[in-house]
Amino acid sequence: MDESSSAAQQSSSSCTRYDLDHVDHLSFNKRIVFVKRPGENNFPTADCFHWEECPAPNQSDVGDGQCIVRTLFLSVDPAQRCRMNRSTGVDYLEPFEPGELVDGLEGIGVVEMASLRMQWTKKESALLVKAIENRREKS
Repeated sequence: MDESSSAAQQSSSSCTRYDLDHVDHLSFNKRIVFVKRPGENNFPTADCFHWEECPAPNQSDVGDGQCIVRTLFLSVDPAQRCRMNRSTGVDYLEPFEPGELVDGLEGIGVVEMASLRMQWTKKESALLVKAIENRREKS
């Protein structure tokens, strides 16, 4: 089985709790899967990735200490190009494996749902309260 076939099989696994759009209104989640390595000195092309939809999580999917975040912006930095190689060349970044979801190093999101046992810092708590207030205003 080649890398791309294996990746397609693996990508049908359960969906991550990230990258949600309007949890209450949609029944699907969008994600980008890393399918194959472009080669050490090659530029990535569209066939290195696969865009797919999967069921969106809901309140029953939120376990103790977890939350669901709707991603507003996700940073995909040029430094992530090295993650497409088997060896990243650095010790602080792990390589993407075919079949894994593409992630970013930083992002901005809105907490849609959180468990009652979620541990929050003072700054995070203020952001959570603001997100809840904004959500109530929209209702």
